[in-house]
Amino acid sequence: AGGEPGVLMSRQAANYDKGPAGGNKYTDQVVLETEDMCGNEIILRRGWYNSDASRKDKPWGYDKIWHKHGVFSLWSVSTVFENSCINRIEGTQQVYEEEVYQVKCDRLFLNCEQTGQSFVYRGIYERNIYKPGATEPLGLRTFFPVHNEGTHGSSDVTPTWFSTDIPTLDLW
Repeated sequence: AGGEPGVLMSRQAANYDKGPAGGNKYTDQVVLETEDMCGNEIILRRGWYNSDASRKDKPWGYDKIWHKHGVFSLWSVSTVFENSCINRIEGTQQVYEEEVYQVKCDRLFLNCEQTGQSFVYRGIYERNIYKPGATEPLGLRTFFPVHNEGTHGSSDVTPTWFSTDIPTLDLW
């Protein structure tokens, strides 16, 4: 796992066998597989990210959401999607968009309370195969906070609590 926090923290951090998504052995590696609340498959592949890459190069996957958007906890990503359904379809992409709240719990998780911190996230999931040689879609392309002055301002980096605390969509 090479000291990558998301891999070490996640209960989902196995490499699942899926067909190629048109990248290479590294980028096509599945690091998370789950279902959303409505039963749709969610696959997060390793992908790639380089801060010098242009938008047309289209970085994607776990490497992008970790290095660009600060999301390293696969457990947090899994928790959010397992409590979300598709918000809308845009072309070949499923768009997930909901508000995530920070929750603090006691040691036994018997008493949990919202802290007042939250942000609206957007997850873009590619559902079609379009790369040459691919037999599977890319899956989750990106996950980031929506620029919204009411929740998280103009940053495209998630709050640190998202990867280190307990996120929830509908605890109450």
